[in-house]
Amino acid sequence: MDKVLSRYFTKQTQNSLQKELSSHKLASQEGVAAGESVLSPLTVNATPKESTTVAPQRSPAAKDAGPLVAAAAGLTTLVSHIDPRDSLMTPDSEQSKSPVRNASRTDIFRPEEDDASPPLPQQDAAGQGVSSEAPAFAGSPMGAHGTPFYSAPPSDGRFLGLIDFILMRGQHNSCDRSFECCTTAEQEKIKRYFSLRKIESLCDAVTPLLIAEPNILDIHIDESETLVVVGDIHGQFSDMFASVLCQQYSRELNPNREDRRFLFLGDLVDRGPHSLDVILLVFALKVEYPRLVYITRGNHEESKTSRVYGFLTEMESKLGSEGNAAWSKINSVFRQIPLCAAVQTPHMRFFATHGGLSPAIHDDINTIEELERQEYCGKLTGEQEDIVNGLLWSDPTTDTGLYKRNPRGCGVLFGPAASSTFCSRNGYNFICRAHQVVNDGFLWRHQDKVVTVFSAPNYCGINGNLGAVMVIEGTATKPAFVQYECFEDLMDDWKPPPTGNFPYSSCFM
Repeated sequence: MDKVLSRYFTKQTQNSLQKELSSHKLASQEGVAAGESVLSPLTVNATPKESTTVAPQRSPAAKDAGPLVAAAAGLTTLVSHIDPRDSLMTPDSEQSKSPVRNASRTDIFRPEEDDASPPLPQQDAAGQGVSSEAPAFAGSPMGAHGTPFYSAPPSDGRFLGLIDFILMRGQHNSCDRSFECCTTAEQEKIKRYFSLRKIESLCDAVTPLLIAEPNILDIHIDESETLVVVGDIHGQFSDMFASVLCQQYSRELNPNREDRRFLFLGDLVDRGPHSLDVILLVFALKVEYPRLVYITRGNHEESKTSRVYGFLTEMESKLGSEGNAAWSKINSVFRQIPLCAAVQTPHMRFFATHGGLSPAIHDDINTIEELERQEYCGKLTGEQEDIVNGLLWSDPTTDTGLYKRNPRGCGVLFGPAASSTFCSRNGYNFICRAHQVVNDGFLWRHQDKVVTVFSAPNYCGINGNLGAVMVIEGTATKPAFVQYECFEDLMDDWKPPPTGNFPYSSCFM
């Protein structure tokens, strides 16, 4: 039996409290009729559920199906074909191609020519922010209609050019073009921003920020704020740009241009073709806007996993002889990423993590705070290792009430009784997690105590699932969800089919 369950049952037997797992099985809302809303009512006398049209419900697919298959080689070279003189707005003819439902228009971002300026002044002892005015190079696109990604002043300043450059790659969908097709100026930017030197500089900047954060991020959203919770991305940068980041930059989805916060629930890398773009952008946003961007660790933010499932192969393909060193440097940052988050709004409170629960937590989140998360897959052993395994690897089930062995071989399956007890003892309305493909991008389980959010549509090019993000508005009494289709599926000129762009489509973990 899995070692975490062995320890759990041993403790329960010694205390004469051993439980029959199946005896606590609760009724669970596993699915809904086609076309119905699956928003969770968090109030007793809830008004009719908000209208959210979804695709007909199908059986959720777990990511672990299928054997481990060796990663394929031959990734495309990093590219960009951006002309700084391009139009600043997306043509109306392109609006119908937006994969985000009800979103039709996007802003375009301009890369700066140089971001070699020294860091901006850090916060003073009184906790005051940096200068209220961002410098001229602070990520502002050129042109009358352009706007920076965030209006808040940056905290560092050195990585604004990198942010804008990657955003431009997303805007022009240029990540798949060959390096040889780029102009000399564009090639120079690729060499500058995707070099070992730049990656090491970014990693050195983001590491102390992550180290300073606790194992459980404490995120408070007031009534004027919005939090966007993002599930697995897995290197699908085109979808991340077109359907996730648009929650901030789109004038349709964010008409008031508020600075929305983002919480990424891990699994940023592996599988998809552009993990490097994804991770560098998230790290750079974290450095420049640390109070607006949060990250929790997924099971792929670990060297033993990312070595096998594509990230290392991508780095070696794109950076050549520097690839292994850059991959190792990024993995050193992964060790510092917090494990989970507690999110509080005026009207709800929820727990967010990549995987799920573990009996080693003992329904007390304080046990998580005591961990040395940097020692995971190292010196961390016993129940502390079991806790991290659960947070990164576990999955919900209705086959048991509390816990049972996970077919993944790591973490556990946790049942409705486990979810209900954990939420009630810690004052949470629900648990938000990622880690599994669900056909509509999100799925409520365990009588609305657990919601899975998966943000990589048509995962690995073969699943046909929608992607989704969870949007938490400070004034709302329950979460909302924005669903979207795969960006590449909607491109008229996309040849070959998406599977041709996913070299790791056989891997599901």
